[in-house]
Amino acid sequence: MFRYVFTETMKRTWRNRKLRLLFVLTVLLILVYCMLVLPRTSTNAIFDATATEAQVENHYGTKENQLSSGTVQFTQFTSSNTYSQAKKDFEELSQLHYAIQDGDLARIMQLTDLGIRGVVSDEGDVPSLFPARESSDFALQGYYYASSSTEDLNTNQVSTHMLEDKTAIQQLYRFVERYLPFAFLLITAFIASEVLVSDRKHPTIKAGKPIDWRMYIFYQSVAVFVICGLYMIGTMVIYTAVNGLLFGFGPLGIEITSYAMTPQENTLINTYRGDMSFFGYQNAWIYVGLSMVFILVMMYVLIRVSMLFSLIFRQDMIVLVLSILLVTVSSIYLADSSAGIFGIDPWYLPHNYIEIGRVLMGEMNYIAFTDQFTFVNGLIAMAFTLLVVEVLLFVTSFIMNRQRFERQVR
Repeated sequence: MFRYVFTETMKRTWRNRKLRLLFVLTVLLILVYCMLVLPRTSTNAIFDATATEAQVENHYGTKENQLSSGTVQFTQFTSSNTYSQAKKDFEELSQLHYAIQDGDLARIMQLTDLGIRGVVSDEGDVPSLFPARESSDFALQGYYYASSSTEDLNTNQVSTHMLEDKTAIQQLYRFVERYLPFAFLLITAFIASEVLVSDRKHPTIKAGKPIDWRMYIFYQSVAVFVICGLYMIGTMVIYTAVNGLLFGFGPLGIEITSYAMTPQENTLINTYRGDMSFFGYQNAWIYVGLSMVFILVMMYVLIRVSMLFSLIFRQDMIVLVLSILLVTVSSIYLADSSAGIFGIDPWYLPHNYIEIGRVLMGEMNYIAFTDQFTFVNGLIAMAFTLLVVEVLLFVTSFIMNRQRFERQVR
């Protein structure tokens, strides 16, 4: 039965022009961002490829002008001339420009005679790849290495693309922190909003094998979840592959800062949430992986909620609007994650976990000055939410049975 429903759902999903357009636009957006937008993005790196290229062109023009005018003789006092100096600067800066483009940090250091300290950071001994973010407490969320000083960094593991925040893992981290949860949940709401309603208008489904109404809704939910999950995984794989081939994937051991407020006895140090003892490290790849797992859980919960809305309202546009409101409730309703509702602690409220990237890096704990916003508590909140939705869906499916639903959807 499941294979029958799943196959029909996959066929209709692929034949849906809006969804096919969505898939094509996703790939195009990835290519445009990685090939056109990201290379032109300004960064905190010391070496600016655009400025270096302008200097190369300037010295080349000076050299050619001197050569065409024939003024290449050495002066009596300096034993040099403008042409020779411009030629020397052009050759040296050309090598530096190509090294910057290739992300060859070792070659840059060789050409500029700089140590690793001069390349990574000029602000203290903290090996931060983002010194401009060190202005406030939780601005420490930039990329860090576990080494105690910048001299301990291995230049073979560091590239200019890493310093510029352009490697695949760094870009994934930034998108997970900001946009990915909302993007995937909104797309899930878009796909799930019309599945159940459009099914009842489809003659092959209505004329097919008889399936229990509640099981049919469950099969549809699983089918939509598989489709949305494949879309998310495919998007991540394509983006990682394209970005990795252009700028590198980033080392497996790269770490990001995490915040964990450890409860201790009431001392003066615990009155300040920005104390450095609360900051630690976590692997960036594990961070992204856990975020993807949690996003998948939220996607399934949202799909079941969309099925509930479909039974109640029976209009795909209403279902879509309500689902979008649910996704954006964390930014519309509560900007402060420390507030509870009806006596329920905020770390057990599901909307506080929509921005899962902020939770896993500890920013929610920083805001609320607690240690309760965790991956496990997030799963508990989602499980409780899913339980409530399943009970409501079970009751609603009795009230809005198959025959009544079909009559009102026509």
